[in-house]
Amino acid sequence: MITRRTVLKTGGAAALAAGGSLGVPGLLRYARGETPIKIGATLSMTGNTALAGEEMANCTKLAVEHINEKGGVLGRKVEAVIRDDAGNAATGATRAKELIEKEKVDMMAGGNLGHTTHALHQQTAPKKMILMANAMSNEITSVPMFSKYTFHPDITMQSAGSVIGRYAADKLGRRWYFLVADYAFGWACYNAFSSVLKQAKGENLGISAHPIGTADFSTYVGKIMAAQPEVLVVANAGKDQINAWKGLREFGATEKMKVVAPLFQPTSIWAVGVESVWGGYGGATFYWEAPETKWFTDVYVKKFGKPSGDDGISQYECVMELCSAVNRAKSLSADKVIKALEGHKFKWCKGEETWRACDHQAIQDVYVLGTKKPEKVYDTFEIVAKTGGEEIEMACEERNHKKDAKGNWIRYQ
Repeated sequence: MITRRTVLKTGGAAALAAGGSLGVPGLLRYARGETPIKIGATLSMTGNTALAGEEMANCTKLAVEHINEKGGVLGRKVEAVIRDDAGNAATGATRAKELIEKEKVDMMAGGNLGHTTHALHQQTAPKKMILMANAMSNEITSVPMFSKYTFHPDITMQSAGSVIGRYAADKLGRRWYFLVADYAFGWACYNAFSSVLKQAKGENLGISAHPIGTADFSTYVGKIMAAQPEVLVVANAGKDQINAWKGLREFGATEKMKVVAPLFQPTSIWAVGVESVWGGYGGATFYWEAPETKWFTDVYVKKFGKPSGDDGISQYECVMELCSAVNRAKSLSADKVIKALEGHKFKWCKGEETWRACDHQAIQDVYVLGTKKPEKVYDTFEIVAKTGGEEIEMACEERNHKKDAKGNWIRYQ
């Protein structure tokens, strides 16, 4: 099993453990004449989720820095080539094509929105290029979209909805209203949460869908308050998440109901102040002050001035896992790298995770975070529940995966 200890060795160990300088000039010697191994990343660094995209770019560069301090991959230096998809699927496809055809990247990692990640996947899969598809998606691990060349390190909307939904139904109430972003992410979250509500024999009071990039939520708040829910599920991301929560607080809705989100995005929340989400609950795949993550938090805060959120942490792990797999495979051959990844257990910045062989989903813990008034900077959340692994992910058969006569998973692409 690969752990963060493989990062914290030799010349850079003391510096990394103390959150100090990451550079170790003069210690690395790469094979003469070898070109760098290139990892491409298309990220939404402008647009609705720009803060998350910037965070992911930072973590891409940080992972490459750590890898190169350890001698690179196959004795060659690693280079990150990052492009902005602006949160647009068509732009993302164009940028991905440029990275593949002009920059000649060897592998890809990125995407922080479902639709841009799907566009990225549609460029890499036909090229038989390994992709770490780093955005919440149910479809990308399911047949027919699934490709053996694509791995999914983020949680799915199904797993987030299952964990946060169960907590809400057990602890907060069973009369729910839904406010969702009107695109794939929002509707997939709605399906997951509403399924939990149905199983809990709760009451669905209605749904309001809003366009991405909505600034004024006042018209939605009126409908929500008129329904008098015990729980409001807010399924959106980035600026939409913050604007929605701010609107709810301004009109007093957060005092009349509990508000939950499939995923908290701390970077966005910290940008406007945690008071916007006080009293609410949201999902997370790690906690920045937990023992397994604190080493990374210390390094990241030293370099960038604040902790990383889920998007950045996941992107760091994407790059580390790609490079670790190539070194284990001793090859850039996609088939050999896939074999090195499938079933592999790893632990970088979160708890232990496993690449499920059937659908290439990273099986991992999901936390429920509650909010609190901070005693120190960024001390704004606390873990109130945690659910792990296979308990929350759909079985591969439910994602339409099948085995052949010999018991091997059938690969459709």
